[in-house]
Amino acid sequence: PAPKVYPDQAVAEAKKAVGEAFGKANVAVLVAGRTNGGTDQAMVLAVAANVRLARSAGSMSLNESLADNPATPTGIGDAVKSLARAYQEISLGQLAGAPPVQLEPSYRTGDSATSTIEQNCS
Repeated sequence: PAPKVYPDQAVAEAKKAVGEAFGKANVAVLVAGRTNGGTDQAMVLAVAANVRLARSAGSMSLNESLADNPATPTGIGDAVKSLARAYQEISLGQLAGAPPVQLEPSYRTGDSATSTIEQNCS
């Protein structure tokens, strides 16, 4: 079947809603990771936990925003799905103790998706 065609207004509203969800998720990850915890091991772990929590909540919010906004253009939707997956893969990898080099592809995917979303939702 042919993809559903949405009115321009619905597309604009979907882009706005998805863009806002992205903005919140992106800021949450940036704010959570803004500090390194210093030399206190408990604080280092607390910062790491907050960053993982921000990625987890961000991925859920991104996926929910897509589900709630079916008029989201395909390219933006694909980038949002890709970013949500990258957030999940990074968080799970970190929880599993994966070395940074193993997570690098997910970071690159996330960076690319972020760039696509920023270019198309601003």
